Amino acid sequence: MTPILFACISPAEDVATNAAEDDCVDGFVRGGDGNCYERDDGDDTDTTETGDTDTAVETGGDTDDDTDSDSDEPAETGWIDGAVADPHVCALSRAGAVACWGETSRYDMTPPSGEFVDVAASSANACAVTSAGAVTCWGQVDYGVTDEPAEPCSSIAVGLRFACGVLATGWLDCWGGDSNYSAVVTTVPSGAFSSVSASRGGFHACALDGAGYATCWGDDDYGEATAPAGRFRQVGTGSHYSCGLTSTGAILCWGFNGDDRGSPPSGAFSSMAIGAFHGCALDSSGQATCWGHDYYGETSPPSASFVSLDADTGCSCGITADYRIECWGNVPAGVGT
Repeated sequence: MTPILFACISPAEDVATNAAEDDCVDGFVRGGDGNCYERDDGDDTDTTETGDTDTAVETGGDTDDDTDSDSDEPAETGWIDGAVADPHVCALSRAGAVACWGETSRYDMTPPSGEFVDVAASSANACAVTSAGAVTCWGQVDYGVTDEPAEPCSSIAVGLRFACGVLATGWLDCWGGDSNYSAVVTTVPSGAFSSVSASRGGFHACALDGAGYATCWGDDDYGEATAPAGRFRQVGTGSHYSCGLTSTGAILCWGFNGDDRGSPPSGAFSSMAIGAFHGCALDSSGQATCWGHDYYGETSPPSASFVSLDADTGCSCGITADYRIECWGNVPAGVGT
């Protein structure tokens, strides 16, 4: 089964942090919780934080419950891959169809029709890959994320105003980015790689080659793009930090350690999910353990058994064996049933 990929983004459009300084990066303003949120100069956009604090919510099955959103959750039998990105959700069904629901009108989050094998998203964009490797992106057009490559990709990742893909040749391609950070995130390393992670809370990315060695690039203010030596099974990127899952199941993080985001628990894990300010990991029994920022209860998982996890700003999500999504922390409004 394809691992699910969620992205729980804060109710502001995107999040970035200049955690060790008083000022946020250009275009962002510091909120009451100390994080930096993208400034919205529009007149009709509500960026008030919503969501149930410390509440676990399930979704993914049939529902008769209506939500205050532009579109209701589709009546599907379950999800195998997806992205929860407040204020909307995009997910991949077992039949290969992509659906988006919730607040989908701020940016046109209407997904294309067709059969897909992978989907990734941020709060403003989403991209999907067909079995032939064709990439389609939609959503916000301002930063070039929807200018996807013509070459087929084997995997994709959507970050903060940019996206990356592993081409069928194994080479990397990243596109998009704003005027301040476009060059640092789209100037990719040479060589062949097997997977890529794009930070949804900052401006850097990391990739693994076929032997498991990590290479990172982009913003490196705190060492987040300076990967350590050694082999990894998985790599993830957050706000000014990165983490890798070693061959022994241990998690190693580098970069900024505010809120202990870079201090994972000891032990052996089968997979991990790195969010903007916190991370989560699964052990061999399917139990989740989380660490880092816990403002909304995002590091306090329920006792359910999961097959995969993901995390980002303010919330964490997992997929259960019966294809249901369960989220905890600052769960975006309209995500749950």
